[in-house]
Amino acid sequence: MSLFSRSFWKDLLLTYSAEIIVMACAFLCQGIVARLGGLEQLGVYLLLRRVAWCFLVPLSLGMTVALARCLPMCSGLPGVRVRWSLFGIGTASAFGALAMLAILSIRRPVAKLLLGSPELRTFILPLALMVLGNLVHALLYGHFRGMLQMRYANSLQAINFGFMPVLALLGVQRFGLAFCIDLMGLAMLGVSVIFLLPLLRTLVQTRTEAKNEKWLLRAARSLFPYGLGRVPGFLIAGLLFALGPIWLAHRASLTDVAIYALGLSFMRMLGAFFGPLGVLVLPHLAGLIARNEQDGIRKDLQLLFRSATLLGVFASLQAAVLSRTLLVIWLGTAPVSSGLFFVPLVLILPLYLAYEVLRSPIDAVSSIPYNTIALSAALAALFVGVLGSSPVWLVASQVVAFTLLGAISIVVLGRLYKLRLFELRQWFWPSLLSLVALPITWIVQRLFEKQFVTIGGYEMLLFVLFLATMKWSGNTPALGARVTEPQGYKTAA
Repeated sequence: MSLFSRSFWKDLLLTYSAEIIVMACAFLCQGIVARLGGLEQLGVYLLLRRVAWCFLVPLSLGMTVALARCLPMCSGLPGVRVRWSLFGIGTASAFGALAMLAILSIRRPVAKLLLGSPELRTFILPLALMVLGNLVHALLYGHFRGMLQMRYANSLQAINFGFMPVLALLGVQRFGLAFCIDLMGLAMLGVSVIFLLPLLRTLVQTRTEAKNEKWLLRAARSLFPYGLGRVPGFLIAGLLFALGPIWLAHRASLTDVAIYALGLSFMRMLGAFFGPLGVLVLPHLAGLIARNEQDGIRKDLQLLFRSATLLGVFASLQAAVLSRTLLVIWLGTAPVSSGLFFVPLVLILPLYLAYEVLRSPIDAVSSIPYNTIALSAALAALFVGVLGSSPVWLVASQVVAFTLLGAISIVVLGRLYKLRLFELRQWFWPSLLSLVALPITWIVQRLFEKQFVTIGGYEMLLFVLFLATMKWSGNTPALGARVTEPQGYKTAA
């Protein structure tokens, strides 16, 4: 059975709709803070987001990905699976709440350590509420993802990560950034509780169903070993994006922090473009592997890798050439430091995208935390720059880190699934078009400087040509395609 079935495409359409809303609102939020509060406030906001993401990883106890992978493999009735989810959500939420209470009791040293200055201690409560809101949201999203209830999952995503931040940040100029982030965190918690009600209703309706099921022990044995094994990897992933801005906050201006964080945010936003694929690939692949329906998976994964990486090559090269134009549209200004803190991170995008699209297939087929190994190597490379005293070293080490991350992911996927990932014809023509378009884009930018509509029209036409080249080269999946492939790749339990 093919991974790209009709149900997969239906769920993917819903997930992409939610992600487009989230990406557009994230882009809008940064512009709102920059225009209403200034670049320094933007630096604080982006730094808080990076730190919150770093906290989210260990506090979730790995339940977000464990629910997504283990629920499709659970042979129990729906009521039993809901109990698995509530067990995981309740345990991680309680752990997170206790950790945030501890943070609030030592605000000044935490502000100095994480935000670069004890004067920013007023942002520790907003940080705590942001972390708790994100945590409960992520755990509940993991349940809906594992149950393949993507309508609920995507509605939750669009509200909490899309509309709520925009509405909250519109009051930055009047109420201040700290108050707006407080409001954002509380609103996310409130919305998550509303989406939790169907699970509680199912719990009550199926209380007799689970009487004879030893579900608690099974849930603990399935969720915690798998989830906790991923915590170091998730923590390292958070550090990989948070460590650089934190280091820079101690040695440079908040404007430089903002531009550096924007470079990382650009990578995350483009990674989010393929996020829906990862969201669906993990539970769908886990279900196929559990049912031993593995035909066609190899070819689908090859297609997924090629498409993501080639789109990353095209997007990164175009964004690097148009970096000043992008920043002017995004923020209203393009600081000189963008050449150092923004462009290099944009250029490394293809390898980061390779990691993003491959980590879910790797997690689905193996309980061994290969992604943690790749992330550890990347973090070690980043530490080389952090131990230095020059921003140039920091940027260079960040580039090397993402290069290692993508390269290791490619090698691991090839070995686990016995894949041949590189075929000349399918890579050559899209890559050639991406390179040939560079001088043309540079000329268009010079001729039509500040004529954003004209530049946007040119980019749309170029992108359509690129997609046509990819299709002609054999990089387009067929809807519901079924391909019979020889089996035999390793499945580590």
